[in-house]
Amino acid sequence: APVLWIVAAFLLVNGWLLHMHPDEELSYRSTNGDLAFTLDYQMSVQDNQAPLWFVTFWAWRSTVGDAEYTSRVLGVLTILPALALAYRLGWRWFRSAWAGLLAPLLLIGNGLFFNYALDIRPYPMVMLSSALSMWAYTLWLDRHTPRRAALYGITIALMLYIHYLLVF
Repeated sequence: APVLWIVAAFLLVNGWLLHMHPDEELSYRSTNGDLAFTLDYQMSVQDNQAPLWFVTFWAWRSTVGDAEYTSRVLGVLTILPALALAYRLGWRWFRSAWAGLLAPLLLIGNGLFFNYALDIRPYPMVMLSSALSMWAYTLWLDRHTPRRAALYGITIALMLYIHYLLVF
């Protein structure tokens, strides 16, 4: 848990360094009305993206406001459970707590991770859903039960509601 606090602090302190780019502006434009507007925008030819992240971002904006920094905080809150799952997976796969700790520590210095973790786009949620899917897949590999297969299937469906390219 201390490593996650370090990563969270690093992201929150340095989140001011990023500047809004055109894709992030699109996130604001597509969630600028009520929920019906947000869903209609996603289904129209204007964007045609998977809806789950945009609905989540709309709810976040409605709750905490429109500031760029608070929008980046959503990414931090989304990425922390993904890192916790990465720790658990590393520990489980390699039978070592050090392997679990290594993933967040390496990621904190990675520029791509930094940018995508704080992006006001679906990418932090993509990382979370991918980690959930790997966790569910690992559970299924341990014991082939219908319940675990269904859990894995649900995580795959969840990924498709976040970003259509996750089908690959």
